[in-house]
Amino acid sequence: MTRPATDVPTPPADDDDIPRFLADLGLPGIVDLHVHFLPERMLRKVWAYFDEAPLHYGTPWPVQYRTAEPSGWPRWASSACGRSRR
Repeated sequence: MTRPATDVPTPPADDDDIPRFLADLGLPGIVDLHVHFLPERMLRKVWAYFDEAPLHYGTPWPVQYRTAEPSGWPRWASSACGRSRR
C-alpha cells in the first residue's frame, strides 16, 4: 500500500506511543544502527570516556563491543572523513 506524501500520521507523543506510530506508518519496527571508523588512538580515547560514563552522565554506559580496527586504516574511510591519509 502506497501512502500519499501528505498523509503522514501524527508523530508519537511519547515512547509508549511509538508502536502506534509505527503501525500507522505500516512498519513492523525500527532499528537504530550506526558504525564508527576511528583510528586506534581515537578509539581508545572514546572507550576511556565511556568507561567514565557515571562521572559524565551519572549512569554507566558500557561499550558493548570492543574490537580493534582492522590493520591498515582503510583509505576510503579516511577520505569519507574529508582528510586524505597519504
